[in-house]
Amino acid sequence: ELGVRIAAGARVADSWAQRLADLADHFSAVEDLRDLVDAGPLVAALLGADDVALMRPGGGSDEMVELISQHPMYPAGTRWSLDDFPGTVHLLANRRIGQVVRGDANCDPAELAELERIGMGATLIVPVPLAGGRSALMEVYRRRRQAYSRAEVNRARLVALQLQAVLD
Repeated sequence: ELGVRIAAGARVADSWAQRLADLADHFSAVEDLRDLVDAGPLVAALLGADDVALMRPGGGSDEMVELISQHPMYPAGTRWSLDDFPGTVHLLANRRIGQVVRGDANCDPAELAELERIGMGATLIVPVPLAGGRSALMEVYRRRRQAYSRAEVNRARLVALQLQAVLD
């Protein structure tokens, strides 16, 4: 009747691509950073993670990050000095994804201590490039001590691209 066919029934139940599209729709409605407070669990569910923290450069400084999303141990707005996390600084500066696994003696001791403190076994650290050369940060956590696979890293990168559009 309208001259177009509505693409109904094309939805594949619980496909990862469909859930990513749903997350992108959710992010497209974001008007203010406060709208991202509850985004951590949404992203964690999509990535099969136990938790996700979304952070942005804090206080107008690239030397700090500020938590955007709620976290079980930290309220939104919590800030950390990047001086304490040289591994993260390196990843942000080079816009590279990295991971830290508890028990790996080659990992940044500060990151290992933080994992221990929050009861997680591994984190995937994903820089989110922003306009003007700054970067936000998405950290993906799992309780078990297991490195992230290439497929999990790629999925996290795709989610970070969705987040990039919102934060820019």
